[in-house]
Amino acid sequence: MPRTINGRVPDIWQYTMSGRVPGIDGRVDMNRVPDRPPG
Repeated sequence: MPRTINGRVPDIWQYTMSGRVPGIDGRVDMNRVPDRPPG
């Protein structure tokens, strides 16, 4: 799994596993996960 520059796994990956991300409507493309939170 990709990790942030500080070596921690982004919390967003916990949500992409279920296909849902808080604050985002619809499905999440696991091939296009942002490196930083949206906004």
